[in-house]
Amino acid sequence: MIVRVLIAICCSILLSSYAFPHGPAQWIADEHAKGIDGSLCCGEQDCGWISQRDVTATDQGYHIHGLVHVVPPSGQAFTYYVEEVVPYSEAQPSPTGDYWRCSWPTQADRKCMFAPPPGS
Repeated sequence: MIVRVLIAICCSILLSSYAFPHGPAQWIADEHAKGIDGSLCCGEQDCGWISQRDVTATDQGYHIHGLVHVVPPSGQAFTYYVEEVVPYSEAQPSPTGDYWRCSWPTQADRKCMFAPPPGS
């Protein structure tokens, strides 16, 4: 009887301390973030952050001219180059204070864009 209790305690401890891997874009999946058209932004394997130095505010919107860094929770991290202007009306507030871009089914097909609040 004591052995069963000890085994149960050990299993509970092991399972409660097991952490599932999360990438930096996990918040997008957790929040079920949607684009301005109402469709899901996809998940962390489709979304990546953009360095602030690669984004310029223009009269037309955010001019992205640099790399999107995607770090999936499982698999190999990768980057891809983007040169586009995202109208301000198509960008959503970024809760992390970073620029994020989600694309699917191809990297050219932007689904969502997140930008830090103005002045941050």
